[in-house]
Amino acid sequence: MIKPILKRPLEYRNVPEDNDEDFYVAITAVIGTQDSTGADLFYFYAASPKRLQRLFEDEGVFWGKDLLIMNKFDSRIIEEEVIKMLEECARETWEEVAQAINRFLFWEYDKR
Repeated sequence: MIKPILKRPLEYRNVPEDNDEDFYVAITAVIGTQDSTGADLFYFYAASPKRLQRLFEDEGVFWGKDLLIMNKFDSRIIEEEVIKMLEECARETWEEVAQAINRFLFWEYDKR
């Protein structure tokens, strides 16, 4: 069974400085296996309900894949949630693992 892990700390862009209850943060996860030197990139966003409400007011519609919704920005909680998700994505092959992760995060090789 192939078990995915974070190979490096999560990388954050647009981290809130003042208001940790109104945010939309881009995040990159470098994910591989314990015994491999390589890894794949997966992308997602963490957003607050407050920011999503503003997006709804401006746009009226919003897609939700690759999105973690949380009340307050907390990188520790984000990492814990990613690790829990990865534990559920263990499979027989890396391709199956990556496809399982891709249900939650955007895989760099996704053919959208």
